[in-house]
Amino acid sequence: PHFETFANAALDDAAAEVGDLAGKDIVDVAAGPGTLSLLAAQRGAQVRALDFSPSMIESLQQRAKGVSIDAVVGDGQALPWPDQSADAAFSMFGLMFFPDRDKGFRELHRVLRPGGVAVVSSWIEVKEVPLLRDALVTLNTAMKQPAPAPPRPGLSLPDDYTREMAAAGFRYSSLGRTA
Repeated sequence: PHFETFANAALDDAAAEVGDLAGKDIVDVAAGPGTLSLLAAQRGAQVRALDFSPSMIESLQQRAKGVSIDAVVGDGQALPWPDQSADAAFSMFGLMFFPDRDKGFRELHRVLRPGGVAVVSSWIEVKEVPLLRDALVTLNTAMKQPAPAPPRPGLSLPDDYTREMAAAGFRYSSLGRTA
C-alpha cells in the first residue's frame, strides 16, 4: 500500500501531461511486482511491463486478475518495444539501480511518442537522511565493515534527473519534483 501512494502520484503527473490515461499505451520499466502497472490498468491504460526478475513478473501476473497487462522479463537498458510506441513511460524506484542509467533513460525516450511523458522516481540518498545514515554507519561499524561508496551519485536531487534525462533527449517538465 505504501508504494501505491507513489504510483498514483506518478500516474496523476503523467495524466496532467498527456490527458486521461484510459486507452493510452504505457510502459512500466523495472516494474517489480506491478504496483504501478496494476493501478494504470485499472485506470484503463494499455500496459506493458518489464522487469529483469522472473519472480517479479510472475508476482505481477498473479496479481493481475481481471486486468490485461503484457508483462515480460527483460532488460530495462534494451527495451523490447518499438520506437515511439508509448504515450507514457515509468520507472518507479528501478532505473536508479541500472548499471548504465544513461542507456535506461535513452531507452525510455526511444519508446515514447512525440509529446509523451516519462515519470521516474528514486529514493533519496542515505546521506540526506541523518537518522538512517547514522544507523547504517553504526551497523557497519559493529560489523567491522566500511560502507561501500556508490559508483556514481544516485538520482536523489532534481539536478541529477535534469542532467541525465536531458542527455537522453528529454525536455524538462514543470511537474518535476522530489518526493
